[in-house]
Amino acid sequence: MQFRAALFAATMLAVPLALAGRAEAQPVAGPYVSLGGGLDLKSATTQKNYVAGGANLSGDTKAVFKNGFDARAAIGYGFNNGWRVELEGDYIRNGLDKVKSGGVAAKGSGHESQYGGFVNGVYDFDIGLPWLYPYLGAGIGWQEARYSDAKAGGFNVNQARGSFAYQGIVGLSFPIAPVMGLSATVEYRFIGLTTARRYAIDNAGIPASFKQQGEYNNQINIGLRYEFAP
Repeated sequence: MQFRAALFAATMLAVPLALAGRAEAQPVAGPYVSLGGGLDLKSATTQKNYVAGGANLSGDTKAVFKNGFDARAAIGYGFNNGWRVELEGDYIRNGLDKVKSGGVAAKGSGHESQYGGFVNGVYDFDIGLPWLYPYLGAGIGWQEARYSDAKAGGFNVNQARGSFAYQGIVGLSFPIAPVMGLSATVEYRFIGLTTARRYAIDNAGIPASFKQQGEYNNQINIGLRYEFAP
């Protein structure tokens, strides 16, 4: 799964370079701002290397999450040649549905939230339609992953841990003719967290913890982008 995710991110970064000579770019020139948000679908995450009372416990568990939401804002700059760069902040929240271990599922409650930032590179394409401009992009950054009152099977987790993160972006931009510089956007995003993180567990007063690595989010977003006159 981690290899496929890394390959996806690399592809998102390479495709704009490969296609740059085949299509003229929408000339986004100068500074812009954008806002967006939508539906977040988080993949089940594996929790392993459990330690309780100083003893290592065998077996892994999987945390399954409910569909959630995300919100994001960015400031960027277009170079009038198709390329633009942006600094983005985001927030993601998903409720904990259940935790599965050895074929047994324990009902969960509470939630996990992610928040942090990315530096993105994006390329816009002109496909000959004045009302539609596709774009592709990729970004790297940092995300804090926080469990808040996440409970299942007698365990309770309240802690945040940070991770290196990456994302791939596939989007469509629709200029809104009556307002110069304003566009509506529709996007798919894939976000991956890669750093191994150890979380402490409140387990009836017995010191316990688990390690989590590999966390993936699929998102469908809508938004607005406003380009300031150069």
